[in-house]
Amino acid sequence: MIDDQDMLAKLEQFSDENPNRRESDGSEAFPADADTLAEILQELELTTNHEAISMDKITSWSDLRNSLALWVSGMINRSFEELIFTLYRIDINENKLKYLLSEKVGEDADYIIADLIIERQLQKLQTRKQFRQPPPENEEDGW
Repeated sequence: MIDDQDMLAKLEQFSDENPNRRESDGSEAFPADADTLAEILQELELTTNHEAISMDKITSWSDLRNSLALWVSGMINRSFEELIFTLYRIDINENKLKYLLSEKVGEDADYIIADLIIERQLQKLQTRKQFRQPPPENEEDGW
């Protein structure tokens, strides 16, 4: 489990006043497929209790990334424990998060976490597609 005090201390290094706050959209790292974006929006809306995203406002990967970063920032300030719990539910790799926060000092933690959330959601979709079984040819073969 993530040590809340240690994580909070690392996240506080990346305040809104950070002069190196990233403004790039970061979308070059994500697929251009609109269906994939829609699937991730749907899952994140459920996972974050509709707080992080508003489906009608997000039309691109950069919109999603910015929306998630804004949500993460709010959660750091408002309810850090709930953020940690949500990251656990999404299955963000704790070691990778700690590593990135320590290696990318000076970069905005909100965007680092947003990128990890998107990356993990993409991995989940890929795994589901890889192991998805076709529907049975006739109903008797199904359950």
